[in-house]
Amino acid sequence: MMRYPILYFHMLKFSAQKSLQFRLDFFFRVVMDCVFYAVHFGFFGVVMQHTTNIGGWTPFYLQVLVVAICLVDALNMTFFSNNMWAFPALVSKGDLDIYLVKPVSTRFFVSLRDFALNSFVNLVVAIGISIFVIVRSPEPLSWLSICCFYLAIVFGTLIFHFLHFTLLCLVFWTQNATGIAGLSFTMNKLSEYPDSMYPKWLRYAMIFVLPYALVAAFPARVLFSQNPVEYLGYVVLGAVCVFGLSQAVWHAGLRAYGSASS
Repeated sequence: MMRYPILYFHMLKFSAQKSLQFRLDFFFRVVMDCVFYAVHFGFFGVVMQHTTNIGGWTPFYLQVLVVAICLVDALNMTFFSNNMWAFPALVSKGDLDIYLVKPVSTRFFVSLRDFALNSFVNLVVAIGISIFVIVRSPEPLSWLSICCFYLAIVFGTLIFHFLHFTLLCLVFWTQNATGIAGLSFTMNKLSEYPDSMYPKWLRYAMIFVLPYALVAAFPARVLFSQNPVEYLGYVVLGAVCVFGLSQAVWHAGLRAYGSASS
């Protein structure tokens, strides 16, 4: 098992060297993510000028939700996004063969080989924003709630990645990921709003069927809940279940994969 941390360390080093070779692109990607954060804070700021709450969420709770969205996005962009964007082409062109013959997990390579250094910079920015918001909380927050919040963010990011990966695995059968990527982007929008604003049937679907509510809304609830461990447990359980689903679809896809030689 020690070969995986060593291998990932070399992946990190290679990715950092590659990112710094194109410094203008590096700069624009950092700016792009900062604009993403500003748009989300600005959107909810404008909305809250016309109402006192959304689905029972007060302005501070919505700030926590936006912080959760920014953290999940930054973690996903740092560790997974570049790899997921390239994954459909690996399947459709048969280039996945290269990773199938390596003596380590193919999914490990496909999911983690490219580390986005520019997004790591934005992750640091997002963490700074989260600390600023938490410090300005109008009510006292326990260390337990804060720790559970950041843990829930990590598992919420994993849920988002596993859901995205599961959808992209459909490329094994479709051979074209354009529609799949659009579907994933649309579904992700469900995670960017308070879960309580949706009809009850949709909210339950977002918790138990396609758990996008567990990506950002539930981690946000962890911070201001009287029982943060309970909400953290929901997010952890959701991550485990979605990982199992993604593994099943991944292995079914590998069995259907034709490879470049077929």
